[in-house]
Order: sequence, then C-alpha cells, then structure tokens
Amino acid sequence: MALSRGSCFGAYEIVSLLGSGGMGEVYRARDTKLGRDVALKILPDAFIQDPERLARFRREAQLLASLNHPHIGAIYGLEETASRQFLILELIDGESLAQRLARGRIPVDEALGIARQVGEAVEAAHEKGIVHRDLKPANIALTADGNVKVLDFGLAKATEAAAGLSADLANSPTITSPVMMTGIGTILGTAAYMSPEQAKGKPADKRSDVWAFGCVLYEMLTGKRAFPGEDVSDVLASVLAREPDWALMPAGLPPVLRSHIKRCLEKDRRRRIRDIGDVLLALDGAFEVPSTHVPLHASVAEPGWRRALPIVLTAIAAVLVTALSAWRLWPSARPQPTNRFDYVVPDNQTLANVTQRPVIAISPDGRSFVYQAMEGLYVRSMEDLQPRLIRGTAENLNSPFFSPDGQWVGYWASSGQLKKISVGGGVPVTLCAATIPSGVSWAPDDTILFGQNTGIMRVSANGGVPQLVIRAGDGEQMYGPQLMPDGGSVLLSVTKDRGPARWDVAQIVVQSLSSGKRTVVVEGGSAARYVRTGHIIYALRDGLLGVPFDLNRLAVTGGAVPLVQDVQRSVGVSATGSNFGVSDQGTLVYLRGSASLRSLVWLDRHGAVAGRIESIPPGTYEDPRLSPDGGRVLVTRDGDIWVFDLESGRSSRLTRDGSSHMGVWDPSGLQVAYSSARKGNLEAWVQPADGSGTPRQLTQLGGQVHVDSWSPDGRILTLHQHPLEGPANIFMRPMNRDDQRPELFFKGDFNAEGAHLSRDGRFVTYLSQETGQREIYIRRYPEANDQVTVSVGGGREPVWAANGDVFYRSLTGEHMFAVSVTTSPTLKVGTPVELFRGHYYVAPTGSPRAQYDVSANGQRILMLAATEGTASSARPHIVVVQNWFTELQQRVPTR
Repeated sequence: MALSRGSCFGAYEIVSLLGSGGMGEVYRARDTKLGRDVALKILPDAFIQDPERLARFRREAQLLASLNHPHIGAIYGLEETASRQFLILELIDGESLAQRLARGRIPVDEALGIARQVGEAVEAAHEKGIVHRDLKPANIALTADGNVKVLDFGLAKATEAAAGLSADLANSPTITSPVMMTGIGTILGTAAYMSPEQAKGKPADKRSDVWAFGCVLYEMLTGKRAFPGEDVSDVLASVLAREPDWALMPAGLPPVLRSHIKRCLEKDRRRRIRDIGDVLLALDGAFEVPSTHVPLHASVAEPGWRRALPIVLTAIAAVLVTALSAWRLWPSARPQPTNRFDYVVPDNQTLANVTQRPVIAISPDGRSFVYQAMEGLYVRSMEDLQPRLIRGTAENLNSPFFSPDGQWVGYWASSGQLKKISVGGGVPVTLCAATIPSGVSWAPDDTILFGQNTGIMRVSANGGVPQLVIRAGDGEQMYGPQLMPDGGSVLLSVTKDRGPARWDVAQIVVQSLSSGKRTVVVEGGSAARYVRTGHIIYALRDGLLGVPFDLNRLAVTGGAVPLVQDVQRSVGVSATGSNFGVSDQGTLVYLRGSASLRSLVWLDRHGAVAGRIESIPPGTYEDPRLSPDGGRVLVTRDGDIWVFDLESGRSSRLTRDGSSHMGVWDPSGLQVAYSSARKGNLEAWVQPADGSGTPRQLTQLGGQVHVDSWSPDGRILTLHQHPLEGPANIFMRPMNRDDQRPELFFKGDFNAEGAHLSRDGRFVTYLSQETGQREIYIRRYPEANDQVTVSVGGGREPVWAANGDVFYRSLTGEHMFAVSVTTSPTLKVGTPVELFRGHYYVAPTGSPRAQYDVSANGQRILMLAATEGTASSARPHIVVVQNWFTELQQRVPTR
C-alpha cells in the first residue's frame, strides 16, 4: 500500500511516490534534519521477516555505500522503524536514459559524453571490486545540467544474495531475480543488456558490465537495441547467437571506437575487452593515429600520350580478362585458420618474476616457447605434451629470448651477466657483463641488443665487449630494442616519465644507428615488435594493439586497433615489459593477466581459519601491516596506502599519487612510513596516520628505496636500496631528527633485503641470496657481524614478531615457518617449525615484503586469501594463438 504524503519515517517525511516494483516502493522524502530531499526505497516485508537475509543485505549495502563518485547515485544509509526497513538514496532530478532513448537516437557527441560519464562510474566501482550486473538505460539518470548518474550499483547482487539465491543466480540478474519480476517490460529490458554468460546462468564479472556498456553505447548511437526480440526467449537467443546490425552505426564514428564497441560485445568473454578503462581511452581518441595527407598539385595541360592512353588501356584490359579467366581456374591457397589453446602451468611449477621483467619467449619458428619458473627455464614444444626443464638454468634469471635459429636461449643472470644456453641444456655460456636489462633481442646478424641505463647496447652472440649504439638522452629510459629489417635502424620505446604508468605514456620510435635520427611512430605504448606482415605490435596497459607500418617511409599508415586483452604486464615499482611474444611464422603467446581480488583472513598457528574479516570488502590488497594496538590494518591497494578499521571496515586513503607502496606503522600508531615514486625515484616518506599534515621525504638515495620496518622503540626505520648497478643494500634511517641521513648497515655481494630489528634493538633479521637462493639471516646491530642462518632450504618474507618468534615462508610461499629466537643474554636460534601450508597470496614481483602479518602474541596470522572465483585461485595460463597473422591482417589491413 502506498504511503500517504506527510507520513514520517524517523527524520524523513514522505513527499510523493516515485515508483514501485518487486524490490519495493521508492518515495521522494524530505530529510528534516539536514533540510534536503532524498529518495527512500522501502524494502519488502520478506526482508523484515528473515533476519539472515536482512543481515546479508546490510553487508552488501555497506559495501555499496563505500562508492563515492560524482557519477554514481549515492546510498546514504540503511535504516529501520518498528515496521519498515528502508534505504536512503540520493535523489536524482531528471529523466532516465531509457526515457531519453524513447525519443530516438542521440547525437554522436552527446552520446559519447554520456558514455564517458557512465564509463567513469563503472571504472570507479570495478576498482573497488563491485560489479553492477544490471547496467541498462533505466538505471542511468540524466540531470538537467548534463550530469550522468548510474543508479542501483551492485543492488542486483545485494538483493539477490539477500533473497537467498544460489551463488550462480546471485551473480547475474536472470529472469528469476526480484529486479526482473516487475512485468514483461522490465524482463525484456534487462535481458536485452544481459551478457551471454549471464544469460546462461553463469557468474558475472566486470566483463559483464563491459558487455552491458557496449549495448547501451550502441543503442545511444543507433537508436536501436543491439539485441532486440519479441519476448524474453527471443531476446536471449539474440544475445547468445546473433550479431548487432553494425550497418546502423553512424558513418563518421572513428574506426578505433567502432572496433572497441565491437570488442565490448564479443560473446566469448575471453576475447571481450576486460577493462572499461580501455574503452574510456578509446573515447578520448588515445588510439587514433593522425592520417597523413598528400597535397594536391595544380592541374597542367594534358600531354599527347595521355590522350592515347584509353586505346592502350583497352588492349591491356583484353589481355587481363583472358589472364584472369585462366587464373580463376588455378587452385589458390586459403589462409590457415587461427587456433587458440591454453597451456596451464603445472601445480609443481611456480612462475618467477622476481626482477620485474617478462618471463616468456617464443622461438622464431613458433614451434616452442620457454617460460621462467623458480626451478629454471622450461621449454614447451608444440609437439610434446609436457614441458622440459632446460638443464643448467637453475639460477636466478630473467628476460629469456631465443636465437634466430631457435637452438639457443639467452637470458640475464642475477650474477650480472648475459648468458646463452642450448635449448637441449648443458653449461651456460657467458656473453658479457650487464645490469638488469630493459629488453633483449637476438638479431638476424647474430648480434644481441639490450637496454641499459646508458642506452641500447650491442654485443656479438659469441660474446665480447658490448658497444653503446644508442645513447639515452637526459632523463630517458629505453626499453625493448629490435633491429629492423634494413639492418641500420632500431625499434624501441623511450620515456622520460618516472611514475608507475611511465611505459603507457612512452614513445615508440625508430632510430638510425648511423645518423641517430629518431622517428616517433606511436605516442603512448611500449614493448613494440615489428612483424613481417607490415605491422607494429605493442603493449598498452594490459592489452596488445596493432598499427600498419610502412618500412620505406617509417610511417604508420592507419589507426591503432586493439588485438588482445588481459595480457600480464611485468609488475612492480620498477617493472618494464609485457609478457607476450610473436614468432616469425605468426604464432602469438602471452601470459594471461592475473589481477585478482583478495580478502583478509585470520589463521591460527595450525593454518585453520580463525576468523574472516567480512567488514573489509575484497580488494587488490598487498603488504598488510597490523597497527600496534591490533585494531587497524595498513595495506597497499592499486599504488596507494590505505588504512582499514578491522571491526567496522571504515577506510581512509593516506596517499593519492598512485605510486606508493610498502607502508609500516611507527610503534605509537600515529605515523606511517612508506616508499613512493611521487618525485621520480622510489624514496622513503612519512606522514601522520590520520592523513593530516604534509608527507615528508626521508631519503634521497636514488635507485629504488624500499621501506622494510619500523623498530619497536621507534628510533630506526629499516630500508633497503636497489642502486642503479649492483646488489641491494640495507640502510638504517634514524628517526629522532628530521635532517638525519640513512646509515649503511650491511652491503654484501648479493641482494640484502627485508630487515627487521629485534625487540631489544640488538639484532637484525634479513633476507639474502649469498648461497644462490634466498635464506633468512640474523646479524648483530649495529656491528653487522656474527651472522646466523635462520631458515633451512630457502626462505622469504621474514617477520620478527612481537612475541620473539621469527616467521617466514618457503621460497614458493606455500609453507609458513616459525623459529623461536631469544637474544638475551646471548643469541639463540631454534629449529624452524612448519606451522601450515596453503595457497595464499605471493607477490608476483618476488618482493621480500611479507604478504602477511602476525598478532602481538604470535598466535594468529593475518593472510591474504584469493576471493573465490577470481583469477588468482587458478594456475597461471599461457595462451597460444597459432596462425595469428591471418587474424591480424583481417583486423588491421595494410595499404
């Protein structure tokens, strides 16, 4: 029964009924306390009568209330009276996009403006792990001032979960969900924007929102639904089996944007655009390449020979007709079909990415590929069922690459050398000394090009002294050199940016080895490769794009076209490159992206779940650190430092530069120190934990400075620095004065990282690779002598807990150990005890930072667990696409 005008619910006075449906009634109401108009959604009686369903709905509403974005309709609260439960929502004055579309097609400029605002709302929600699941014109509001608001964000999931549906049904607005039980029009409307996976009753993820976004954008541009039908079954059949009428698209729409809309509506979600941010870039024209115009010449008098030209052409035409008739009878070779398959990395192999460089490569003939695992390099032949470990590669290495004949594999070893080894295994051959390379390639002339801090180097494949062939300019970083077919120029990527997205704003250039002349061919992208079809393939964010390229003119001859999504980038604060490779014969391999959501979970010392922290929604969390009082947790999320209250789930964001990591608390819980690249190099910073005050820079060491821990007495901040050349060193930064400089504690021949001081401040535990694998050690402080080994058989991520135990994980991260350590009167280190084993989050960068924390009494461990159904719950996938050039030439035609 509709409520009468003037009825009151707490501080809210009913003004008028706005609408009603299966999920209750919506009223315009006056907030008498704050003097504003709001929308009240009165929930059905079923919620009141079932406390469990109501509790689940409340948890979802709390998650949705965390969305704070100018283009998302806000949820102000969930309240109740003695007889009613109701949501307080932002009141949007205006019409819905559905009402606007009822008047016909929307002009292109207006449609793209609306799409951009909708896309920004969707992107903001996806960054918090929230999927709309029911994006459609009826849920998009247009205000009189041109602002756009997306409504009911996530309520499809919230209401269905609260209704007690199965997990699959709760993830998609199928015709059994309450939002679709309000009449045939609503059912048809929702079904028309439903992704194929939702139509099949499968779980929805953010790619389902990308599909719905594509449907909405198509409808705005054409005035027609992408998937029409007379009834629900007809609409669903259209979604599953038919294609939109692409001929209805406006003629002046940029080709790249048209291509993106088509990729939004790929029925196979593995081929669909994965990230709405890529569509936003296309809306901004980021992938457009300016066309080159040939000037028109003035007309001149027609010469005599030209007047005779028609007679000659007639004769030639007669000959061509005869020739073509014969040619048609001749059998022609058909293009080979493109084949795709997944190679799932076996359970007993862990991919290594410890140096933040690519881990896969493909042979030039496309018959095999290699990938880097903790045990060494594995080669997987297309003719074999199982991979084979290349004997002799059991060392810390990265950046594998093939020789032109496919008989050798090159790589960089952490001992500071470029090496090569036969694919059959054996003894590696040292080629030259080198720091970690920024891309390596083996050229047809049997030389090897590789990036260094000074620029691009060249060395004989037989070894020798490398020569600098392209010098980096002031502030320039270079990546991915490839010798072009002319033998005299190099394709590479160049950037002067220092932020985490520096390679997405890089230039792709061709530079002459003789004259040094540089030609910019692509703005925005990196890891470029020229292929024999006349294309340049390059990486941008987690996708691959292609442009047609004229070798003679060194010019791009068409716009960029997205080709592949969900390609794993090298990750980490100093990462370069993208994990893909293309063979000379047209086989593409790439490592599928592994971005995933993680939840915080308490384990006891036996590995049993001691409590799930449901107040904090899943996210892309790393580096959890418990506050000294145990009530808050510090995490890194998407390049910024956040603080969460463990009980309420309230959050605050300490940094907003997108380049901050590795936060640690001071013992009082009032300050947070962290590493940030906000001024270029990664350095140590500190600021108040409540977000007040101005961040203060603590170091200017250069290279990459990683914050490890804060001493229990608050006097020392432990750091390790990766210099531009040489191994990492441990520093101690006194915190009693602002002008203190970091003091070198330990410098070895191998990386030393992850330092923690004991409770009495007399000893330091840290990580080093001096035996060829990572182990945990303890040294006396400040003398840095009397080294004692803590771990057995390798270890990573040390934490010296408040109860005195040193915790660490195995090299693969699957085993958790604890070692009893006493420091008074003398140092005594017990035997490592395995506490439990399990698949919990391990940083793909190989960071020494612990991806867990330990309670003060040492009895509970806070871990990062993969959210069920996300990418991290599966093994890494390497995708192989054979005869990929056939698809490339169809999608990116050359002139």
